[in-house]
Amino acid sequence: MVLNKYLLQSFSSSITQGLTSVNDKMEAANAAQEAFATGKDVSVHDVMIAAEKASLSFQMAMQLRNKMINAYNEIKDIRV
Repeated sequence: MVLNKYLLQSFSSSITQGLTSVNDKMEAANAAQEAFATGKDVSVHDVMIAAEKASLSFQMAMQLRNKMINAYNEIKDIRV
């Protein structure tokens, strides 16, 4: 029982860290876009790289979510 609790906490912590990382990348991309739009010293390359990192992070998070939902549905459909 203690092992299950530890695994659940570890899994929850991993998910939280992953989503925080995605959010941080999105905020960085937004900040870079805003800085570029207001004329600050930011290159267009840096803005595009930040935006692409945010996009790829979000796409990966969505794919992981889809895989977890599929796994849950498969487990749910197992007949005991």
